[in-house]
Amino acid sequence: MRAFFSSGTLGFFCHLMFTTILFAEESGTISGRVVIAGGNVGLANANVIISELSIGTATDSSGGFLFKNLSARFYQLEVSVIGYKTSNSEVEVKDGEATKVVLNMFVQPLFLEEIEIQGLLSSRLSTEKVEVITGHEISERKVQSLSELLTSIRGIDVQTAYPFGRNVNISIRGSSDYKPGGYNNRVLLLLDGFPILIPNSGAPDWNAVPLSNIQRVEILHGPSSALYGQNSMGGVINLISKSSDNNNVPSANISFGSFGTKNLGASMSMDLASYRVSGHMESFASEGHRFNSNFDLLRFSGQLSKKFNSNNQFFISTIITESETGHPGFLSSERPSLISYRFSKRSSRYFQIHDRKLLRDNRSWSNSLAVNSFITNYNDRADAPEEAIEGKSSYNDLSLSFRSELFSPVSTSMLIMIGAEGGYDVSDVSVMNPIYAGLTQKTVASFVQTRISLEGGWSVASGIRYDYRKVDPGNEYPARYFKSFSPKLSLNYREPSHRLFHISINKGFRAPSLSELYLLHASSYGLFLQGTPSIDPESVWALETGYQFDYSKNLNLEFQFFHNRYSDMIDFVYAIPVKARNWQSVTASGAEIQIDSKLSEFFQVRGDYSYLLMDNLGGSEPLLYRPKHKINTTFSVLRKKNSASLSFRYVSRQRYEDFLSHDYEVDGDLVRFPILWLPERHLLDANLYVGFQNFGLSLKVKNITDLDYELIQNYPMPGRSWMITLSLEQ
Repeated sequence: MRAFFSSGTLGFFCHLMFTTILFAEESGTISGRVVIAGGNVGLANANVIISELSIGTATDSSGGFLFKNLSARFYQLEVSVIGYKTSNSEVEVKDGEATKVVLNMFVQPLFLEEIEIQGLLSSRLSTEKVEVITGHEISERKVQSLSELLTSIRGIDVQTAYPFGRNVNISIRGSSDYKPGGYNNRVLLLLDGFPILIPNSGAPDWNAVPLSNIQRVEILHGPSSALYGQNSMGGVINLISKSSDNNNVPSANISFGSFGTKNLGASMSMDLASYRVSGHMESFASEGHRFNSNFDLLRFSGQLSKKFNSNNQFFISTIITESETGHPGFLSSERPSLISYRFSKRSSRYFQIHDRKLLRDNRSWSNSLAVNSFITNYNDRADAPEEAIEGKSSYNDLSLSFRSELFSPVSTSMLIMIGAEGGYDVSDVSVMNPIYAGLTQKTVASFVQTRISLEGGWSVASGIRYDYRKVDPGNEYPARYFKSFSPKLSLNYREPSHRLFHISINKGFRAPSLSELYLLHASSYGLFLQGTPSIDPESVWALETGYQFDYSKNLNLEFQFFHNRYSDMIDFVYAIPVKARNWQSVTASGAEIQIDSKLSEFFQVRGDYSYLLMDNLGGSEPLLYRPKHKINTTFSVLRKKNSASLSFRYVSRQRYEDFLSHDYEVDGDLVRFPILWLPERHLLDANLYVGFQNFGLSLKVKNITDLDYELIQNYPMPGRSWMITLSLEQ
C-alpha cells in the first residue's frame, strides 16, 4: 500500500514546524460575548469583525467569540446581526494577555446586515434554528474527522463500519439508517454553501474535508429543501472554510497515538502583490484497530483571494484528498470467510470560485461555481487468498454546479433573496447495470426567500423553491424526470431580555440517487443488490417548534420539538434480489434539550438529551439503526491556557436486521432476516491540554472504560485509545 506518512513527508513537516516556531512572536487574544442590551441573553451567529485586519468570526450559541494571535495594540470591533443595530467598540490587546469584553446590541428591525457576513460564503440558514460549532470548539475537542465531531451533537447519529472507513452514514432525527455505500443518505453536506455529494450514491466523502481548515460548522436539524433542494430531508451540515484573512499566522502540529496512528499538519499564508494566498497540508495514517482497517490520508486545502475594493471580493478555493483505505469486512465467528481483503484508493477534489459584489441601495449579488471530482478504485490485497479475490471495481464521478443569488432590501423591515442554480453530474461506475452507459443528471432550480420584521420582536421567514432534474441512463433508455415545489414558513419571536421562540413548517424532498435507480451488484457477503428505475422520489413534511431561555449569562436552556412525516421513503429492502423500494409512510417525532452552564469562573458543564420515536405506518418492516435516546455531557475546567474535560455519551439500543444469518424466512419475494438489537453503549472520553508560550500539548483518551461496542452489525469499534498532539499556537 501507499505510505503517505513517509520519512520525506516527516522531514518536510518537521522542517516547516521548526521554521514557524523560530519566527513565533508573543501575541494576545480577545475573548468576548455579544449580548442583548439590558440583559444577559447571548446572540448566536452575530458577525464580529476586526475592521483594520479584515478578519471576522461568528458567535457561538451563547454569543461567545474568540480572536487569537493578535499583536499588542488597539482594535476596532464591529458587530452586526439581523434585527439589531450595528455596534462599534475599541478594544486594547496586550502581549500574552487575554482581553475579555462584553458587547451590547440594541434591537432594530433591519435585516440588511446579513449581507456583510465575513468568511468565504455567508450562511443562508435560518438563524433561529441553526447550530454553530466554531473552529475554536473543534480545536478544543481534538477530533480528527467530521464524522467524529458529529457523534457528540444532539439529534445526530453516526453509523460507520470503522474510523475513517468509506461506509459512513449520518442521520439527523432518524432520517437515515445504515446501508453499505450510503445509498439512503438524507443529510446534505455543503462546503461553503455548495453540495459535495458523490453522484452515484448521493452520499459525501465524509472524511475528505480537513477540519483544521474549517472556520465553523453550521447544522440545521430538519429539512431545508426550500433553499437547498434535494438531499436535505434530514438536515443540512454547512462547512464554512477559513478565508485567507483568517489564516494569517503559521501553525503546525504533530500527533501520535494508538494503533500506530500518526498525524502531521501545517498551515501558512502570504501576500502576493494584491492577492492573498493560504494553504493547509495534512498527512494522517493508522494501522487500524483490526486486520485490514488501516488508512492513509493526504489532504491539502488552499485559497486565493483578492479584494478589488470594499464592494467586490473574489475567492478561489480548493481541497484535494488522496486516501487509501482497507475494508476489514464483517467479524463473525459463524462465518469467518466474511473477513475482507479489499482496499480502495480515492481521489476527492473540490474546486470553487466565488465572486461577491455589493451593489447600490444595499443590494448584494453573488455568483459561485463548483467542480467536484471523485475517482475510487477497489482492489484485492496482495496477500488475499484465492477464494477471497473479488477483482477490480471502479467509480468515476464528476459534478459541476453553479449558483447565483441576489439579496435586496425591499423596505426597512423586509429582505428578499432571489436565486437560481444548476448542476450537471456524470457517473461511470462498474457496479451499475451494464445495459446502461454514461449516467448523467441535469438539475435546474430557482428559489425565493423573504424575512419580514414585525412589531414587538416578531418576525416571519418564508420561502419556496422549484427543482427540476433529468436523469439519463444512456443507451437510448428512457430518462427519468423529477420535479418538486418545496415551501417553508416560520414565525419567530425574540424578547429583548431572555427568550427566543420559533415555530416552522417545511417540506423536504429527495430524488433517488443513481445507485437506487440503476445499481446491479453482487456483494461479498452473499446479497444481490439491484436498483429500481421506476422508483418514486421521497418527501417529508416537518413541523418544529423551539424555545430558548437564557436564564443568566451563566445558564442557557434550549428545547426543540418536532414531528416529521415521510412519504415514499426509499430503502434497499431485503428481498430476492435486494431491491430499492418506496415505503408507504413513516413518521418521526421527538424532542431535544440542551443546557449550557458556567458553574464558576473555571468550571463549565454542557449537556443535551435527544428523544426519537419512529413508526412505519405503511407496514411491519422494521426501522433500523434509530436509537430512541441519546445523551451527551461534557464537564470542562479552564484556567488560563490550560484545560481539562471529561465527556460522556450514552446511546440506547437499536435494532438491526441480521442479513448475515442463514436462519431466515421467505415471504413472497421478501426475505425476513432475524431482527436483533445492538446493545446500548456508554462511552467516556477525556481531553487534557497544557499551553506554554507558543506551544500546546494535548492528550486525548477515547473509550476510557474499554467498552466493546458496534455502530453497525459485526463491525467492532476500537477499545481504549489515546492520542498525543504537540502544536504551535502563536
